[in-house]
Amino acid sequence: NDFKRAKEFYEKAADINSMAYNAKLNLGQIALLYNELEEAEMYFEGEFARIEMILQQGTKLLVTIEGLNVAIRPSVSDYHFTEYAEPMGGKWIQRFLKLSNKYDAYIVAGLITSQNDKIYNSAVLFGPDGIVGIHNKVHLPAGER
Repeated sequence: NDFKRAKEFYEKAADINSMAYNAKLNLGQIALLYNELEEAEMYFEGEFARIEMILQQGTKLLVTIEGLNVAIRPSVSDYHFTEYAEPMGGKWIQRFLKLSNKYDAYIVAGLITSQNDKIYNSAVLFGPDGIVGIHNKVHLPAGER
């Protein structure tokens, strides 16, 4: 229902501004829950396939959810983000770099990262030429308190 309202709002705004520019908006929602580790790996691979599919449609700015590289098990109440922390040269970083370069697009990826022996809840901006910037939240996520 929220998606439908957001789409209607966007379409109305696009009609009003259609003479000024041509814009395209793709909205989506993903689930973070899994029951077994194998499901989490399938989830992660599936998300990269969806991200690539969106970029193939000509999207030039893609923004993911916060903590995309963290899958949460519904049966576990005290999860630890540190086990998911991505080093700045890790596989997630490399994949986003390749996708942004391949499709000449910008991607803002919400990732749990490890930098200089510290864990951050980061928003990493990837561009066609590499990492453009990183914003690190400094508060601890709920599962780490």
